[in-house]
Amino acid sequence: MVSLKPHKLIKICNELILKQNTKKYLLAFSGGQDSSIILDCFIKISKKCDIKVRSIHINHGLNNQSEKYAKHCAEISKSYGINHKTITINVNGTSNLEEKCRVERYKALVNNCSSDEYIVTGHHEDDQIETFFLRLMRGSGIRGLSCMKTKSKYQNRTIFRPLIQTPKSLLNEYINYYNLSYIEDETNIDCKYDRNFLRHKVLPVFKERWKSMNKNISNNIYVQEIYSRFINDNIDFFLSRYLDENNNILITVLKKEKLHTILIILHEWVYKKSSILLTVKQITELVKIMNTNNDSNPLFEFSTIRITKQKNILKLDLF
Repeated sequence: MVSLKPHKLIKICNELILKQNTKKYLLAFSGGQDSSIILDCFIKISKKCDIKVRSIHINHGLNNQSEKYAKHCAEISKSYGINHKTITINVNGTSNLEEKCRVERYKALVNNCSSDEYIVTGHHEDDQIETFFLRLMRGSGIRGLSCMKTKSKYQNRTIFRPLIQTPKSLLNEYINYYNLSYIEDETNIDCKYDRNFLRHKVLPVFKERWKSMNKNISNNIYVQEIYSRFINDNIDFFLSRYLDENNNILITVLKKEKLHTILIILHEWVYKKSSILLTVKQITELVKIMNTNNDSNPLFEFSTIRITKQKNILKLDLF
């Protein structure tokens, strides 16, 4: 059998791995093309470098093929000789299903990741472009439009996306180069989901009109990231003026500011405490809460956060 020359994706991942502060990686493995590629890539690197790799499959239970997908992931991981775990999550209701699945999926990943491990996902450039448009349509600000990073923190765990600047075409090349086995999730073609609608109905039309769309959007994302980094480096100094000793918002102090300052402070306060990016519409709801006399009930709930007003403070709790 002829030995294949290592694909360029392996070099991309290896160079990034060498810069990290861990040797342990937990691969989020759906069994689809992208996660199959990143898992195979890390396995190949682990045979040359001192890194430990294990995999985890999150079973969303969204269709009657879910058990088949879980079994496939377990079998592939066994063939690689690595530890593997399957976690089943339950998502209630049908409204905002994508967001609910994302929250529960990351919660499961974080809960099953040790403090010295990185969670690795197979997100690539096309995923990034889709995320930009999704957040644009949801009214996200600078932080939201800076999209996904190669490395970011989520609830004290590190999310590592080594392929986030890599075009999908290179992943397609890799899967054929090594003839990898993967599964096609039937929910990935269901356009009732926003991301799939963008992927299959909208972005192909845009790309036909604007050939360099990915490059231009990537540049725009980078601009947003520059502003986001500046905010991140300086926000603690500004936030401290409006917080009590328990990091609650002091309403009477913040209300003295102009509206644009209030909106930014509330947005950054929520993000610092929860890693959740609220829209301007949601932040405006918090401004209304600041002006209400109702202190008895949770007045704002979204994703994993609950915000209440208690006399002169706004308090945020995670649930």
